[in-house]
Amino acid sequence: MYDHIEWYGQASVKISGKKIIYIDPWKLKGELEKADIILVTHTHFDHLSPDDIAKIQKDDTVVVLPIDGNGKVSGDIRSAMPGDVLELDEVNLMKLRLRQFQHITLGKISIQRAITGLDIL
Repeated sequence: MYDHIEWYGQASVKISGKKIIYIDPWKLKGELEKADIILVTHTHFDHLSPDDIAKIQKDDTVVVLPIDGNGKVSGDIRSAMPGDVLELDEVNLMKLRLRQFQHITLGKISIQRAITGLDIL
């Protein structure tokens, strides 16, 4: 389902497969594939970058972000609180808050890093 992960620096990642998913797009350069889904883990400037989101956003791109990010970007915005489960086409997301690390799972692929987490179920 998801066969390629590309790291852009900091926490910025693109996951490619049936859907193109970006996580925390920041300082994106060059020609970029447009996103089906953009996930923002929290609202620090290096995770929620309206300019970078605009570079990869299509009319039907879904942007998932914390509630305190509302109003910072436009389009199909879905706010999420810890514990929320969002169903986006064939992708299920569960937002959870962990004390020590963020754990992102995508099928058999697993990524861990500090701060609030998103699981792709």
